[in-house]
Amino acid sequence: MMEIQPTLLIGVGGTGCDIANRVYTMAKAGDVLTTNRIAILGFDTDENDIQRRRGTMSDRQLIRTSTPATVFQLLYKHQDQLRDWFAEDGDLTTEIRQMNLTDGAGQVRMLSRLAFQTALQEPTIRADIENALSRLATHDNQNQIKATVNVFLVGSLAGGTGSGMFIQTALVIDRKLRERGFNPQIRALFLLPDIF
Repeated sequence: MMEIQPTLLIGVGGTGCDIANRVYTMAKAGDVLTTNRIAILGFDTDENDIQRRRGTMSDRQLIRTSTPATVFQLLYKHQDQLRDWFAEDGDLTTEIRQMNLTDGAGQVRMLSRLAFQTALQEPTIRADIENALSRLATHDNQNQIKATVNVFLVGSLAGGTGSGMFIQTALVIDRKLRERGFNPQIRALFLLPDIF
């Protein structure tokens, strides 16, 4: 059997999670997953999409990057961290201020970045990411493989969630893998609006 490099497949947003899940399902059908060298993570804000995927992806593979808090509540709670890049509160419409992001980012890219940044402060979400990376690190009774890890990000630049957090996702995963002694090789495939 061909040796497979550790590979992390990451779906960002609804379309990205669907693509990642399809590829992971094909790997499972092809018996590639028996090596434990492939892991999958899906990041999405939309709770309805996450619920729909629960039959094919586990809770440990799906990370909801949103909370029931409204945009206004998130801005108030995290105002010091958001001051440098998020729009001023007075520039936001009432509709955006009152949104909670569990229904998605509403085609507003800065809202998915807001959701992702605040989600990374949650211990359970950080633990889910660490667990996916730990599964990649364990192979042949070794605790850690000091090797190259292929990371593939997939998503869409047509909506709000994937296009608003793909850069932050890549940066977080790169940093966490480097902290573990890996050499991540990150590649991305993003669909543009015309594909839809």
